[in-house]
Amino acid sequence: MCAHSPEFSPVSDSPQTCTHISPYYFTLIRHGETEANSRNAFIGITDSPLNATGRAQAQATAQYLVTQKWKFELILSSPLQRCTETARIMAANFDMPFQILSYLTERNYGIFENKTEEEVSRAYPHLLADYLVNKPFVLIPEGESAIDLEDRIQNLVWSHIPSQYPKIRHILFITHLNPVRAFLRLLGVESWDIYFKKFSNASVTRLRTDLQTAEVLISDYSCYNDPACNVASNQEDMAQLK
Repeated sequence: MCAHSPEFSPVSDSPQTCTHISPYYFTLIRHGETEANSRNAFIGITDSPLNATGRAQAQATAQYLVTQKWKFELILSSPLQRCTETARIMAANFDMPFQILSYLTERNYGIFENKTEEEVSRAYPHLLADYLVNKPFVLIPEGESAIDLEDRIQNLVWSHIPSQYPKIRHILFITHLNPVRAFLRLLGVESWDIYFKKFSNASVTRLRTDLQTAEVLISDYSCYNDPACNVASNQEDMAQLK
């Protein structure tokens, strides 16, 4: 199969001609914590800023990335404020700009938006029960399913990036929980079950991929939550990122 996700490639009996490409390194950062995250609310397209914890998480992650000495040629961010704030910290630390792409926006939770699970349970008990069992596939009224979200990520990975950045291979993405899940499933390293896994705020997930197969190099690593990650408590380094 040639540079397409298996789930979306057309079925054909004709042989395909594959052109070898050098691997991509995708580093996926979930944004830092927001007030809505702190109360476990559904926050999709609701545009919320980082809270103090979220800013500290982003700063710790930025400094961790520096210590890894990874190469980044491009920083791409969701347009939502919690991501652009996180991206600004990353970009300042690497002395490079970032670009905003709507492909990276979070799943729209529709009528669940900005409500806690308890609030949704009172208002829409049957819909929530269905969602908790069939999370990727439920189309929330006025919102999206994970399938809708994956259409966006598919277009980003297999169309937009190769056409707009044909020579770039090292990309830092600042995005949300569900886009991180979508990357992993579309690149073939996870099943739909990934939509039931939590990823920490400001966590790092890193992939190497030729867009046919992929390898997970790091998954859901949070420097902020790791006592062994010394940069999280290095106040001098953190101050430089503010």
